[in-house]
Amino acid sequence: VGDWLKKEGEWLEKDASVVAIESEKATLEIPAPLAGTLIKILKQNRANRRWYAAICAAPAMVLAPHDLLEGKRATGFPAFKDQLPRWIDAPVVVDGHLITSQGPGTALAFALKLVELTMGEEKSRKIAESMIAPLEDATA
Repeated sequence: VGDWLKKEGEWLEKDASVVAIESEKATLEIPAPLAGTLIKILKQNRANRRWYAAICAAPAMVLAPHDLLEGKRATGFPAFKDQLPRWIDAPVVVDGHLITSQGPGTALAFALKLVELTMGEEKSRKIAESMIAPLEDATA
């Protein structure tokens, strides 16, 4: 489960928590990589080949309207697939530095992929094992 800690357009300081992703065993707060507004940060991350991610309706409702999916394969909540130009029906999709996922049922796979790509495969594996979570890769 993910909870936005900041509102769209709200100014963020570098390292301020932007979103909290929760499971039964752990909560992961994702910090802002630099100061600015959320859309500006996402656009800068894309331009600078830094990670940016969205889950559930966010790929269609946040990324697509701001051209952050241009030329990218992505997934999201299936009801929004018509709003995703290069929709892939998979739990998690990684295309370049973009990570997308379908929804609440794929949140754990999404979170573990985020950890793997930002902190390493070993860290992701250790977290999954500590949660007795499946280790199969659900990424397209």
